[in-house]
This record gives sequence, structure tokens and C-alpha cells, in this order.
Amino acid sequence: MAKTLVTAEAVAHAAEQLSAAGQEPTLIAVQAVLQGGSFTTVKRFLDVWKAERAQLAALVVPPVLAQAGAELIARVWQQATTTADAALAQARADAQAGQATLAQALEAAETTISRLESEQEQSAAQLADLQAQLAQAREQAQAGQAAQLAAAQQAGELAALRDVVARLMPPAA
Repeated sequence: MAKTLVTAEAVAHAAEQLSAAGQEPTLIAVQAVLQGGSFTTVKRFLDVWKAERAQLAALVVPPVLAQAGAELIARVWQQATTTADAALAQARADAQAGQATLAQALEAAETTISRLESEQEQSAAQLADLQAQLAQAREQAQAGQAAQLAAAQQAGELAALRDVVARLMPPAA
């Protein structure tokens, strides 16, 4: 069975994984990640990787450049803060305007409800009055019908009495 060929990229990738996981990228740890590789090959590539990292760490940012970067970050932060504050203020103003509109709508709705309740109470009172008047009119109509019936009976009785009187009395000459 052929041995797996270890490359500089594979060693660098394994060392980065170990470093990112908070582990020291030692020769044995890198070989474990790679699951093989000769001691000398892995050591040579790992030494190159460590030397490159050391060079990157040794780079010193000139103070002027560091100051300019800090000032740029401060300006960006200030602009972002100003923009966010303005957006927040606008959102608050919009919310307050919406709240005022809703308060006016609620007040108008409450006024309308009160008016409609009052009208409903008045209508209910008028209906009760009209129902009482209707009942009274029905009673009067029934009383009038009874009186009319009684008057018709009396008229019939009077007509019968006239007939009796007319028969008993001789006609006047």
C-alpha cells in the first residue's frame, strides 16, 4: 500500500485547524490530523508554516498608519451612530404621530358610540311611548266598537218599540 503524500498546503491547513481550535500545532498533533506523513516531511513544512506566521506577527504597523486607521474607524463609528440616532428619532416621531392619530380615532369612535347609545335610548323610549299609545288606541277602538254595538242594539230596540207603538196607536188624521 502506498503512503499518502503530504503537501505543504495540507500541513499548513492542519496547523491552522489546530491553532483555531486553541491547540498547539506540534509535529505529532499535525501528523494526527493528517493521519500520517513522515516525521521529516511534516517537520519541514511545519517549520515553514511557523516561520511565515512569525514573519506576519513581526510586522509592525507604523504609528502614522495606526493613527490614520484609528481616526477612520472613529469617523465611521461617529457616522454610523449619527445615522442610527437619526433613524431612531424618525421612528420615534412616526410612532408618536401614529399614536396621536390612533388616539384621535379612538376618541371619535367613543363619541360616536356615546351618540348612538343615546339615540338608541331615545328610540327605545319613543317605541315604548308609541306602543303605549297603540295599546290605548286599541282599547278606545274596542270601547268604541262596544259602544257602537250597544247603540245599534238600542236603535234596534227603539225601532221595535216604534213598531209596537205605531200598531197600538191609531194613525193621526
